Amino acid sequence: MSSLSGQQEHPHLSIIIVNWNVLPRLRACLASIYRETTGADALRVETIVVDNASATSPVEALGREFPQVHVIANSQNLGFARACNQGLAQARGRYLFLLNPDTEVQPGALMRLVTCLDSHPRAGAVGPLIRTPSGQVDYLGGRRFPTPWSQTLDWAGITRRWPRLASHLIPTWDHRSSRIVECLSGAALLLRREALAEVGLLDPAYYLYGEDVDICFRMAQAGWELHYCAEAEIVHWGGESSGQIKPEAALLAQRGNELFFRKHYGLRAVLLHRALIFFIAAVKAILFAGAGLVQPLATRRSRLWREARTHALMVRWALAG
Repeated sequence: MSSLSGQQEHPHLSIIIVNWNVLPRLRACLASIYRETTGADALRVETIVVDNASATSPVEALGREFPQVHVIANSQNLGFARACNQGLAQARGRYLFLLNPDTEVQPGALMRLVTCLDSHPRAGAVGPLIRTPSGQVDYLGGRRFPTPWSQTLDWAGITRRWPRLASHLIPTWDHRSSRIVECLSGAALLLRREALAEVGLLDPAYYLYGEDVDICFRMAQAGWELHYCAEAEIVHWGGESSGQIKPEAALLAQRGNELFFRKHYGLRAVLLHRALIFFIAAVKAILFAGAGLVQPLATRRSRLWREARTHALMVRWALAG
């Protein structure tokens, strides 16, 4: 941990962004950051972009448009957690901000997040209110820790139809108000350097999904608070990177869930999670395949068959042991 705790604290804030094939969104993200960092009273910010072997390297483009950005160009896709750790190891800021490339910082958000962390010395991390591009509040911004049941309902789409069943998203709480929560979103996560030095970096075993829940859980175990700051807003498009690898992204999400359950809840939670996924995936695979057989429209049939294949892959994963 010497690389994390021994740096001089020149900038107020180090922003670490992991990019994979989303250069247009990354440009917009960086522009929103630097709109917030001009003026005499602005935060001193360093921005580190870790590129996970994008098909088109952003190094040249960012060098022209954002010469102040430090780019780490990986020769292979190391996954989200390992790439974040690369940026964290080089960060010099007092506070450390993990930010997805498909986000845009809203006016005043960075200063409000830093002020929140300054105001709560036992806060190990702070997260903003996250909105979708349509303006809806994303409840994943501040939530409870997951359970096998909650994650299965989410994956199956049941909580989208009946939001009251999503108890881990705390649907009875107005997410436009600030409070202490159990878990924050890794899409925009401001970390206290001292807290991270105590609990350690992101677990590299998480390739994509779950690493944010894991770091929040470890901070809570160590006695740090996690604060949801509704006064700071971030817009998050979501799925810009993972959408490029469907249906593999669905499998990665479940592997992330399982790793978390195995580490922190034990084997019984893992087995329950697999059993729930197997049952729902099997039913949905049969339903989608049956609908595909009788559907006359080629485009509709093709989509139904893709859905059937995705759920068949989930069945195979659940049985893999």
